[in-house]
Amino acid sequence: MRRSYIGTGNPNYGKHHSLETRLAISYSHKGILDRVFCAEDSNRFEHLRTDEIITGLMLSDGYLTDCSKGHSMFRLDQSLEHKELVFATARHFHTLGFRVRIRLRERFYKGKVLKNIYIWTNANGVLTHLRNYWYPDGIKRPPKSLVLTPRTLAYWFMGDGCSGRTNQGRSVTIHLATHGFTQTENEYLKQLLHTTGFFSASIIHYHGFYIQIARADDVKRFMHEIVPHILADFKYKIKLPLLFCERGQPQRKMLTQEKLF
Repeated sequence: MRRSYIGTGNPNYGKHHSLETRLAISYSHKGILDRVFCAEDSNRFEHLRTDEIITGLMLSDGYLTDCSKGHSMFRLDQSLEHKELVFATARHFHTLGFRVRIRLRERFYKGKVLKNIYIWTNANGVLTHLRNYWYPDGIKRPPKSLVLTPRTLAYWFMGDGCSGRTNQGRSVTIHLATHGFTQTENEYLKQLLHTTGFFSASIIHYHGFYIQIARADDVKRFMHEIVPHILADFKYKIKLPLLFCERGQPQRKMLTQEKLF
């Protein structure tokens, strides 16, 4: 429903709003961005702040940006091959009461045509407060009250994670790209992985920061925890070590999607 503001000449405005909400909207209409944060907004902000999917997206490719109206909106850009993540995100924000737009975009890079799909929500005062939570000084930083759940880890992994086999397929290593965060913030995320999921992780630097999970037991448990929340377009990222027979030759059937999904 489109919101009518005080002063627009609508004689029926405000009948379904509390006085506190009407005052908040009135302040916003007068151009005061730090408006009265009413109880309805506070509850909605708290829900967004602790939302597992939004947290996972913000740790990876999602971002909050200011628009010309003074409030913030959420955006997510992905390659067309990962469109399922964009559609799932759009559905999630729609269920939270936001208007969402989806658009395709083509760009040329090194002689190739790259197709991207991206979404953005409507600008909203609650998203402005969420942006202040994630961007305390204008730069995205992991909040100190961050909670990592299996669903949050799954969306973080789908956005900025990868896995690869080493040692002739006998081992698997997980990497979570954390280029946008500082060394201190990477240490915080590493410790958070240990305290909330008991995953032993390390930080590596190769053209940017990565958090690495390499211990066999941790890799297996990480994969099993996130699998129920992984979208079909990203199942290729789920890997476990190859099964080996007694002669040391890799079996043709791998312990991957058939066992996990």
